[in-house]
Amino acid sequence: MTSIMTMKGTKQLIKELRAAGSESTEVEVKSGLHGFPKSALETMSAFANGSGGTILFGLTDKTFRPVKGFDAQRVHDAVSNAVRAKLTPHPAVELSVEEFEGSRVVRADVEEMPYFDKPCFVGSKGAYGGSYIRIGEGDHKLSEYEVSQLRDNRVQPGYDREPVENGNQETLNSQAVENLLEKARVRTPSAFAGVDTRIALKRLNVTTESTRRARPTLAGLLALGVYPQEFFPQLNVTFVAVPGTSLGEVDAGGVAFTDNQSFNGPIPSLITASVDAVRRNSNRAAIITGEGRTDVYDYPDVAVREAITNALMHRDYSSYARGIQVQMEMYTDRLEIRNPGGLYGGVRVEELGRVFTSSSRNAALAKLLEEVEMPRTGSSVCENRGSGIARMAYAMEKAGKAAPEFRVTPTSVTVILRHAPVGATWGARRGDREDPGDSAAVPVAPAMMPTPSGALVAAGEPVQVGTVASAARRGGARGSDARTTGPRAPEEAAVSWRDSSHEHELIEFMSRWRGPVTSQRVQDALCLSQSATNRLLRRMIDAGHVVPTAPPRSHHRAYLLADNLARVRASRRAATS
Repeated sequence: MTSIMTMKGTKQLIKELRAAGSESTEVEVKSGLHGFPKSALETMSAFANGSGGTILFGLTDKTFRPVKGFDAQRVHDAVSNAVRAKLTPHPAVELSVEEFEGSRVVRADVEEMPYFDKPCFVGSKGAYGGSYIRIGEGDHKLSEYEVSQLRDNRVQPGYDREPVENGNQETLNSQAVENLLEKARVRTPSAFAGVDTRIALKRLNVTTESTRRARPTLAGLLALGVYPQEFFPQLNVTFVAVPGTSLGEVDAGGVAFTDNQSFNGPIPSLITASVDAVRRNSNRAAIITGEGRTDVYDYPDVAVREAITNALMHRDYSSYARGIQVQMEMYTDRLEIRNPGGLYGGVRVEELGRVFTSSSRNAALAKLLEEVEMPRTGSSVCENRGSGIARMAYAMEKAGKAAPEFRVTPTSVTVILRHAPVGATWGARRGDREDPGDSAAVPVAPAMMPTPSGALVAAGEPVQVGTVASAARRGGARGSDARTTGPRAPEEAAVSWRDSSHEHELIEFMSRWRGPVTSQRVQDALCLSQSATNRLLRRMIDAGHVVPTAPPRSHHRAYLLADNLARVRASRRAATS
């Protein structure tokens, strides 16, 4: 039962309904003038499959006034009988008859069904035709996939142990397999030391049997395969970077995606490619200390890595979902990572990150990923201890960012990371923090304060030295900022630096280069994507700071600073005079 239902009295609920002028996600009103309405069965199913809720019988659905002629006792008894006879399984419903404005109403508090009993459905319609969920103020029938997800919660799914049709040992990466076996022999010698390779792979759930013709399991293919998408093309990761805060927004040039990619390969490669993509499309800052330079990005690598690892490890791999990718959407204010499949094993959204839960939908895959190595680092893909979300939250807090958010439906889980700093102030420089006694204070990222020329400042001072997402993604640039000199208030410096960081960098780079530079050299020097580089150059040309050396589609097109071009022309005139 949701806390709102247990805390609020009937009069308070009706007062809120009247103030809002409509029903809510937690409260439904039924007239009941002609007895028990059949639609109440759908509402009780919806509340039981969701977070619980309350039905009030004996009120009008427009003004929420008592219904004249309402027989409260008759409806009370009908509701009690219907719960037992017409709903499967029977939800827990607390019934009461209460006095209200000179009349009587029937209140039915429907408790949420335990996860291992869901879905609750109207018996005459069956599970796939009579299961409902509450969305807004209405009851909506669950899809076949949604019902299957709820039913999978009752048992340990075995989709990750299924054999891959037409697969064989050659579909696995031999080096990755050897690394796995070596680690297994060291960690558990009693099970793997001196054991035939085929038997060891069967015990590790990499293959389905210990014969030469053994086929890899889905878990084995995903963790160790050369190219799993040969068999399951959609079991990959898609990534888009959007120049706004919602899909469909376009930038000034009509571009809908500043980056749009599909990552393929086994899970370790998918994780690496995903983290790299977020870095590539993030703002980058550098902190210069006596020990050297440290790059800092919008989203901590640890948080992104844990989020994408969880998505790939805990996603639904049933036949219903094998056509759905893990999706990454990067907006100007947040990163969203969405996987098919709701929460598994009774985990509640409010518990995520607060308790270590290692309930895994894909037990064989999760166990295997404990031993499989990541490229570049050689560390394991995961710990499989239920601590991933806690590490994600800690990394965000340490970077001064908001805690991860979660959006959960019966068929998906979305992790939302926001890059805006929490409690950051322009006084928080050199790693300083606000008073720890301030309840709103959290560790914050150092403020980014450039010099007017955009050059690096004294050691220990952070400077934003490059971004991968263009300034257009952040709301455009102001060409005049590149020429601004003199002191400015910290707030003004913050705005202009965010808007013009690329212009400063480009001018500084081209000043050092002096001769014509190609767009590829700019792209490499500023760590930008190709589309971001092209937009930056167009803005600088429009502002009169940069001059192209050839027409737009020429292979010989390069770029000069306007000041450099003036010097070149003056030098030529002097040489010919």
